Amino acid sequence: MGEFVTEFSGLRLADADRAGGKGASLGELVAAGLPVPPGSPDLHVMTPFVRTRWELEACLELIEASERAVASAERRILLDYALTYPATPAQPA
Repeated sequence: MGEFVTEFSGLRLADADRAGGKGASLGELVAAGLPVPPGSPDLHVMTPFVRTRWELEACLELIEASERAVASAERRILLDYALTYPATPAQPA
């Protein structure tokens, strides 16, 4: 069919690394004689997107963890300051 699309009839479970589990399973269904719409995107087309998304999600998790750590450190600093230098009542002007 093309560089990025293959026919299910050419796929078997052994092709899961290239066509994904769903594509390979649909190839098996075609081989068993069941009606399946033609065509399937090869996995190598999606791999960069999926990898990028996983990496982005991992980076966001690290950023959120870092932000929580910074916020926690800031709270400790403010609390230490408040305990070290208790507030004095404001003097009337």
